[in-house]
Amino acid sequence: MSGHRGAGPAMGRGEVRDERPGYARLLRLRHLRPSGLLCSLFLEGAVALGVLLALAELASWWSIPVLPLTVAAMVKVNDVVAGALRGSKGPGSPSTAAGHADPVGDAGLARAVVPRPAAPMVLRPVVARASVPGGSYARPPVTPPA
Repeated sequence: MSGHRGAGPAMGRGEVRDERPGYARLLRLRHLRPSGLLCSLFLEGAVALGVLLALAELASWWSIPVLPLTVAAMVKVNDVVAGALRGSKGPGSPSTAAGHADPVGDAGLARAVVPRPAAPMVLRPVVARASVPGGSYARPPVTPPA
């Protein structure tokens, strides 16, 4: 028996194994890192939705292959937009190599700075009296100013 574990071919030195799911590798996603569950929802979920729509006669038969292709196109466009929002600040850019923090972050979204309140907020109950004609909730008499 050999000491190699796994079904794939043995990798040589210096080779880096891509651990991303096949869906992300197929679409060549560079900026998004979807999990295996999310990738299966994208692919198998779109196929299942297309089959259900076709069986319910809410869509024609061609929606079965078109729906997963449309979802894949939207995921790829999202990856391209995330790359455009990130700009040129990749892993080898001078600002990140110098140790400066990347203001965009891993998700491709800017973070908002929310100031803290100066004093703790105290919530007080609001008590209102209803004026019911002839009821017990009549207004107290108003005394004229002296």
